[in-house]
Amino acid sequence: MSKIAIVGSINTDFVFRAKNLPLPSETISGDSFNINFGGKGANEAVALARLGSTVSLFGAVGNDIFSVENIKNLKKEKVNIKNIKTFSDISGGAAGIAVGSGTNSIIVVPGANNKVDEAYLEKIKPLLMEYDVIGTQLEIPLQTVKNLIMFAKNNGKTLIFNPSPMITLSQKLLDDCGYIVVNEIEIKQLPNYKSDSQLIKRYKGKLILTRGSEGVYYWDERLSRVHNIPSLKIKTLDTTGAGDTFLAAFMHAISKKGPLEESLAFANICAGLKVSKCGAQTGMPTIKEVNRFIAKSK
Repeated sequence: MSKIAIVGSINTDFVFRAKNLPLPSETISGDSFNINFGGKGANEAVALARLGSTVSLFGAVGNDIFSVENIKNLKKEKVNIKNIKTFSDISGGAAGIAVGSGTNSIIVVPGANNKVDEAYLEKIKPLLMEYDVIGTQLEIPLQTVKNLIMFAKNNGKTLIFNPSPMITLSQKLLDDCGYIVVNEIEIKQLPNYKSDSQLIKRYKGKLILTRGSEGVYYWDERLSRVHNIPSLKIKTLDTTGAGDTFLAAFMHAISKKGPLEESLAFANICAGLKVSKCGAQTGMPTIKEVNRFIAKSK
């Protein structure tokens, strides 16, 4: 069985909901409060484990109770956590999310995620040689991501990069990736962007564009054009974690050496099943649920 490594973030999300968001210096009463496991790295690792992949998460946590609970949850979800480093002088990553009517405000504190630095990467490089596919994002230091992408290229590893949260990136960094997965907002911030189709064509199968309810767009070499795989026609309850589910499912399928179109179709199904349930990690589908849906669809 193929082995997948995720080098990425581990966060705790503190979600406050109210009818409206408070103005500066204003105190208001809210409607609900939840504490959720999060971080793009942890989300992808959990989604992969639920799909039956052998997955290891490389990252860092702090000395707070929420970091302890994150580790417990990852263990429960059958993610290999033996290379997650715990730091005693810092708290784990955290996001404070205030949700109002049709809007939200978010404060993200990277915390221990910033400890996934070049020194940490150097220590884990020998371990990463054991993996076929590596996934990463931008909730850890950029220099770590740059070095990881070059490491993967030099050692024949398939690296799948989700440049989120988006920052200014070099053309070379993207050229060295195996696959780049972006949404409709992120693609416009990539170097030399003129149009979606122009950039998808430039990368010839490397650049994957997800557009929510429209589905996924990619370059089809056989048809020699940009091709669309529509999303599932399914009732949407919660889109939180859908992008991370798509990424994980794509990695799962690519690790099995499947054709690009089939891998993207599988990822589309998994993301669709995720939005039909509430919760980021809690709503991510298992491989049994995915297979049951595919069987019913035939």
